[in-house]
Amino acid sequence: MPPAADAGQTGPDDIASPVAVAHPHVRTGIRVAFEQRLRMVVREDTTALTRKRVWTVLETNAWQGNIRRGARVAAVLVDNAVRHAGPFPDGTITLRVAVDADSGELILEVEDAYCHFPGFADATRHEDAVWGRPHGLWWVHHYRGRVAWTVKTDDDTQTVGKCVQVILPA
Repeated sequence: MPPAADAGQTGPDDIASPVAVAHPHVRTGIRVAFEQRLRMVVREDTTALTRKRVWTVLETNAWQGNIRRGARVAAVLVDNAVRHAGPFPDGTITLRVAVDADSGELILEVEDAYCHFPGFADATRHEDAVWGRPHGLWWVHHYRGRVAWTVKTDDDTQTVGKCVQVILPA
């Protein structure tokens, strides 16, 4: 179970150089070792619940990477979707948690109902956090992750939202 308030804590296992790059394309065709889709109902405690659920998924499936990092980034992605995009008409945001069978990398994908990502380049820069506090996608870079996004379409190829993908090293 994750520590209750680890968002502001850092330790030796949390330190990484911010070298991530924003990629224009979501990576597809990944052979997955395990995968789980979580429908997150948007409510006041969605971010905390996301962290706990992802922690459990990664621990249960014995992911070899840093579980705290994975859970933190998943919570940030869901929080960003809630704050800046919004849920689908059923009040949910979808989170896919998967691990690449070949590289062991963690793949996190969040789908929301907003089909645009204004300010993507700014949101994915790896500069220091605003006012000295980490925010949003800064955590992806801090943990040497890669971020991309694409428009999400339904079976009739109608645009219904977007998918933001983050890939974290094991």
